[in-house]
Amino acid sequence: MNYGSMDRKIMIQSPPTDKDDGGELSGSWTHECSPWARVQHNSSSESNDEGTEAMVDVVTFTIRYRSGITSGMRVVYGGDTYEIIGIREIGRDEYLELSTVHRTNW
Repeated sequence: MNYGSMDRKIMIQSPPTDKDDGGELSGSWTHECSPWARVQHNSSSESNDEGTEAMVDVVTFTIRYRSGITSGMRVVYGGDTYEIIGIREIGRDEYLELSTVHRTNW
C-alpha cells in the first residue's frame, strides 16, 4: 500500500451510549479519530424499502491500523455518513479496510 494514496481525511465516530427513559440510545455520536484514508467507491444501487426509494453507495475506506474500531461505528466523509458494515485487517497491524454503506432517501 502506498501511503500517498491515503489522501482523504475522514472522521470515525462511535455511537451514543446514553439511554432515554424508554431504554433507547440517545445523545450524539462521539469523535474517535480523524485518520487519512484511501477512498474506493465500489458500487451504487437503488432500493425500494417499504415504499421509500433510496440510493445505496458501497465505499471502502483504507486507513493505517488502529485498534478499537468496530462495526458499530461510522465514518463521516465529505459531509456524508457511512455505516461501517465490515472491517478487514491487512497485514499484521498495518492497515484496516472499512467496508461501509451510505444511504440517501428521496
